[in-house]
Amino acid sequence: RTEGLVVTSVSILVLFVCLLFACGTMEEDGQVSSRSWYFEDKVKVDEDFLRTRFPETFDWLVDDQPFAQRIADSLYACLQTFHDYRTEQQADESIRGKKGRIAISWNGGKDATATLKLIQLAIEIFNDFDGKDSPLTLSDILGVYFSEPDAFEEVLEFTTSIAHQFKLGEFVVLDGSNIKESLRKHIEETGIEAIFMGTRKNDPNCKKVEFFLPSDDDRGWPKFMRVNPVVAWSYQEIWRFL
Repeated sequence: RTEGLVVTSVSILVLFVCLLFACGTMEEDGQVSSRSWYFEDKVKVDEDFLRTRFPETFDWLVDDQPFAQRIADSLYACLQTFHDYRTEQQADESIRGKKGRIAISWNGGKDATATLKLIQLAIEIFNDFDGKDSPLTLSDILGVYFSEPDAFEEVLEFTTSIAHQFKLGEFVVLDGSNIKESLRKHIEETGIEAIFMGTRKNDPNCKKVEFFLPSDDDRGWPKFMRVNPVVAWSYQEIWRFL
């Protein structure tokens, strides 16, 4: 059974790499291209803000301006996504949590968990400014997971239970043996336009990734925007945040 678990883990990794294939532009030192954020005019996210607004989450963040800036950019990327892709349609309770323009690729791994926690924090900031009339919640973020036919039931149970624990919107397990087609069908059914992913520059084939990267529709992928909040984070920073 241990050998089977290893095979399943490798299969999941291969699926994740396939989904991330063909990335955008990033320097070798891990710095993504500079850009301006919509929410920079509304709130200055820096170390002081993080420690004040989220004291229980960032009480350890002291005199680390480089990492604080990466966290700020990650939150700005999430906020930009909410601003660009959220629609008033999601306020309709009849479809809320079942259809929407934003999703997260959730596999229960460390990078996906860090991404989900950032989304959770960004939602709080968003609601302080642009979400007062119709607050955004995690139930507005749909969840997708790609599973192999021989995946262990425990893996599926774990990813599903955590998705429910965070109160994500509808969490769907898609056919990992045919990612492009299963994702295409799901996007057509739900209206997803942007998918949060736990991509980092140290992942295979992702040295040139950016915060926002359109899918490769010329390679047969359905059209959607890949959003990569932790793209510039190191392995150590991910665990430090968690």
